[in-house]
Amino acid sequence: MRFTVPLAKYGQYIFKDYRLLFFVSALAVYGGLSSPTPDNPSGVEAFILVLFLMVLGGGSGYQSLLNFSLIAKKSKWELALLALFFYGVSIPVVMAIYHNGAAPIIVRDLVGFVFLCLPLFVLPFILKHEKRYSIFLGCVLFVGLFFAIRVLFLDFSFLSKREELLYLANSPLVLFSTLYFVSFVLCRLKKILNLKNFLVIVGAILISILPMAAMYIDFQRASFLAIGLVVLSIFGLGVIKSPIQMLWPAVIVAGIGVIFSPQLMDIIESVSVKTSQVGLNMRYQEWQAVWQMALESPLSLLLGHGWGAHFTSPAVGGLNVSYTHSLLTYMLLKTGLVGLGLTLIYLFFIFEKAVRLVFIEPLKGNALIWPFIIPILLYASYKSLDYGIVLTLILAVDAQVRSQRRDYINKI
Repeated sequence: MRFTVPLAKYGQYIFKDYRLLFFVSALAVYGGLSSPTPDNPSGVEAFILVLFLMVLGGGSGYQSLLNFSLIAKKSKWELALLALFFYGVSIPVVMAIYHNGAAPIIVRDLVGFVFLCLPLFVLPFILKHEKRYSIFLGCVLFVGLFFAIRVLFLDFSFLSKREELLYLANSPLVLFSTLYFVSFVLCRLKKILNLKNFLVIVGAILISILPMAAMYIDFQRASFLAIGLVVLSIFGLGVIKSPIQMLWPAVIVAGIGVIFSPQLMDIIESVSVKTSQVGLNMRYQEWQAVWQMALESPLSLLLGHGWGAHFTSPAVGGLNVSYTHSLLTYMLLKTGLVGLGLTLIYLFFIFEKAVRLVFIEPLKGNALIWPFIIPILLYASYKSLDYGIVLTLILAVDAQVRSQRRDYINKI
């Protein structure tokens, strides 16, 4: 089975598959008019929700969720996510009521939790037909790039109607699009350098500059560290597999480094200055604060304070907030050790697949692993639709690779 779709036929496929059309439309509206974590959801978000519900109208997502007769056939990550999902929509809700949580914050937390469980609903739809995978990948790249364009060109009135902070540059999809095109360039450099490849490489470099520039505006050290680690990873794997083949890419990358040396030195200096000023942004102290709140009672330690819970966060100047900067501390606060344990099991199975993809599918694997890891440890973007999309894409790429291997074995 192949998951490739010729670019010229994308539109044809989309308009023949009405559920796919709804799906593409939802992501297009999201990339163009919405944001990862809107403070005041509007009609735009409601429209996106309706489109997603129409995508699932065929039942693939609901069947995956409710068909317990097929429980023995479900993979490990599905079983782990099912357990987490049913726990998350029950016990933390009860605990929220017990602790008199505010209804709007409870709903907001529940929506973020559903995003975390997105593969349970969307992955069966994506994998049902071969053509959907490539279109899904293209849409994800579009969202990341369009978020970056919106950051760089906020003077466009139709893109800047909201006065709230959109945090578009912090989106895992912006980082994914950056790492994807950087990885693409490095992988493409290993091919024979003719005019066609040269133009493709130049185009990919120019495209990758957009999300990197957007990330630089709202400077995030972890994102730029991820870019450096991806370059080292691809070069390291290339040298291990074929040292001679990596000589030419090394020369090209060194040349690019010389050309952009002022910008690179500026980034390094900015990292140094920010680190000297804020250190690790009180992340360790935030962990301590969450742990102390969890220890208030055996019940809160085991089951959490429920969706909608607040705490005084050292990471935001002592303000009382309903989020943390790590998915792990967030789940401990809201769902207790039980919810945290179920989350870790679910994330472990996805992490296992992401690491494997780094070695067998370097382009996509390197582009996905850091948008997966960083929100778990450092940023609050785990509550966004973007993070659910990253999780879904990891599982979709893994399914693609497994399918290609089965086809290859069957042909032998």
